Amino acid sequence: MRANFNLNKITENWGVKVLCFVVALFLYLFYQMELVEKQTVVVPITLEQNGGVELKEAIQPSVKVFIRTKTSTTVHPDDFKAIVNLDYLSKTGVYDIPVSLIVSDDLMAIDPMEIKIKPETVKVNVERRISGSAFVFPETTGEVNHGYRVAGISVDPEIVQITGPESIVQTENAFKTEVISLNGLSADRNFLVRLQKPNKKLYYEDAQSYLVTVKVDPIIEEKTVTGIEPVFKNLPENFEIESLSQPVTASFRGPVLRLERMNSSSLAFSIDLSSVSEDGEMEFPVSLKLSSDVELENISDTVWKVKVTKKEIVIPEETEPSENLQEETSVSETNGNGSL
Repeated sequence: MRANFNLNKITENWGVKVLCFVVALFLYLFYQMELVEKQTVVVPITLEQNGGVELKEAIQPSVKVFIRTKTSTTVHPDDFKAIVNLDYLSKTGVYDIPVSLIVSDDLMAIDPMEIKIKPETVKVNVERRISGSAFVFPETTGEVNHGYRVAGISVDPEIVQITGPESIVQTENAFKTEVISLNGLSADRNFLVRLQKPNKKLYYEDAQSYLVTVKVDPIIEEKTVTGIEPVFKNLPENFEIESLSQPVTASFRGPVLRLERMNSSSLAFSIDLSSVSEDGEMEFPVSLKLSSDVELENISDTVWKVKVTKKEIVIPEETEPSENLQEETSVSETNGNGSL
């Protein structure tokens, strides 16, 4: 009887009771919704690619995170970290990778909290990561000093190790160093430089300096000088000479700067005549004084011929008194005797 009574009480006016329950539930949900606010933040994507592949094309930089929580809660982008992990991929291809969202502990402790992310996956185009090597070439600018030339340029080490997407590593086979200025060089010089790195998708071996050696040599040329003549010295006063030889022509080989200063005047050679004691023809060697870096290639004559002649000594003759002078003397003496 007791059970029937309770059942009757429950089912009595059941329509009204259901309506009241629905109204109460609606009021409760409305109240809760008034306490909850929807917020949106943009979170940058952190890419993890420590496995066997590299991105071939850039991916979208960020995702949107939608949060429903208490009105009093302020949400910041720093409360989230969006991660796209490529570590488990090992082959070239296009993949849809889920975006992993990490929420800060402080935000996770808040209730109520509803979080959604958009998009949930990111399309990636990846290539297999490989290692390779490339040659290193020095990059230069300017000119060495006049009279010099660059005999050679070397770099140590000559090869750099690189890692990156397969298609890039296989096509990149040479890299240049930082620019080296050759202006003003007249001797060998060493430079410590780094690499130019134009491709940001490649990983280079640990940053290091490259030793570039520039070898500079003087320019070697040939030059012909004409009109070379001797300078005669120490000729005894009672002799005179006459050259029987023609001016010498000579060809030289040596550094440009040396040759530019060479002419017939600078190459004039001395002939010592202090030993001359009699008439005759004499020969003297043509002796040209040259720097150690200049070679005599050819010369028109190796001796200089001269004719030596003793000077004639002219003795003035004594003159006799003239007849007129004698007559004048006699007349003078006669006139003198007559006056007495």
